[in-house]
Amino acid sequence: MVIGVFGRRWLHRDASSRVVMSAGCSRGDCSSCGSADEGCGRERLMRAVAAEIEYFEDEELDAYIGRAADKYSDEEVAAFKEVMLTMHPEEIGSWLTSLSLRGINLPDRLMDALKK
Repeated sequence: MVIGVFGRRWLHRDASSRVVMSAGCSRGDCSSCGSADEGCGRERLMRAVAAEIEYFEDEELDAYIGRAADKYSDEEVAAFKEVMLTMHPEEIGSWLTSLSLRGINLPDRLMDALKK
């Protein structure tokens, strides 16, 4: 039983190193921070994901990263609405994904409008 527990942990650790490798480490170490620790692997993975984020000429919305969906002022909601109104309807889903990957919550008031 003890071997089974440690074996699973070892397999999990091995899977983590594969994530690091697929995120850009070619030798299993990280030249930018000097080690293959998990923090470094997460940073590399996040940079890889960030490189794949599609922007919709809405870089100014990055100022709202981490803001709660119910904490936007009228002017801030208007900034989101302005971007949204420039899109084709079929782009809205991709835009919402982009916002989510960037850590930006859509204002509640606009989410309600999307449901209609």
